[in-house]
Amino acid sequence: MRRLVWAAMGIALISMVFANCKKEDPTYSVQVTATEGGTVEGQNGEYKEGETVVFTAIPADGYCFSQWSDGSTKNPRNITIRNKDVSLAALFFTTVDFGLESGTLWATCNIGAANPWNYGDYYAWGETQTKDEYNWDTYKYQYRKGDWNLLTKYCYDAEYGNNGFTDALTTLVAADDAATAAFGEGWAMSTNAEWRELGNQCYWVWTENYNNQNVRGYIVYKAKSEGDKGTKVFSDGTPSASYSLADAHIFLPAAGDYFGSSVCDVGNYGRYWSSSLDENTPYWAWYCFFDSSDVRPLFDSRSFGFSVRPVKRP
Repeated sequence: MRRLVWAAMGIALISMVFANCKKEDPTYSVQVTATEGGTVEGQNGEYKEGETVVFTAIPADGYCFSQWSDGSTKNPRNITIRNKDVSLAALFFTTVDFGLESGTLWATCNIGAANPWNYGDYYAWGETQTKDEYNWDTYKYQYRKGDWNLLTKYCYDAEYGNNGFTDALTTLVAADDAATAAFGEGWAMSTNAEWRELGNQCYWVWTENYNNQNVRGYIVYKAKSEGDKGTKVFSDGTPSASYSLADAHIFLPAAGDYFGSSVCDVGNYGRYWSSSLDENTPYWAWYCFFDSSDVRPLFDSRSFGFSVRPVKRP
């Protein structure tokens, strides 16, 4: 009997030793920072598997939150620890004042872009979410898929509306504006008139290698003289030596477009939606088109996926 008691006590003692020697649950490092233009609210440190920590990106005056460095646009951001360290940065962008008569301020990045030379996301006209395929079969404001003449919103001609539907909308309302949806009140997609103003009042220079990033597109500078306003320096031209990246400017990358399930013409063309419906055919909308030898307003099918550059108005 005594031997059994001692054996039990030995087992208990051994169990206690093993329990005391048991390793602590592993922890993982969480480091979330902010780039120029804002700060991050939240607690960096060591966290265990399954724990959740919340971070909020807070833009400084004149800036707007763009996205996190892993591409997520959720803000605040809930981070649940999943067996690895976490390292993220909040990315911000600002606007440029070109001194335009309208007072419009132009953002330095496309929606979905982490910096000025990223292409960003693509949107069908009047839609606020990206998708995998862009055509009339997937277009939001159409009654029966595949038919361009059964529109259910933004239609002033009964011939193109579902069962003769018409409305008085020729400019996107806030609920259908990709810029407003992405960044909130005060941000919007530019109108066709605002794109024309940018083209007529600024100095445009085509570049093959913006900021040494090997990205093609147009640098749009604040014009330094009346004579420079509306100037377009194409690929075969020589820009004025008085302009440099130190001057007020935005960059419009040649992001191509999304048609069907493929991105086309990246590096060759830029197609940037306006918020304005075409005045003659309601299944078309206006956009800014450019390549290395041309910049002009055009209209095309609302179902295509084009870039969006946000603006702020006074």
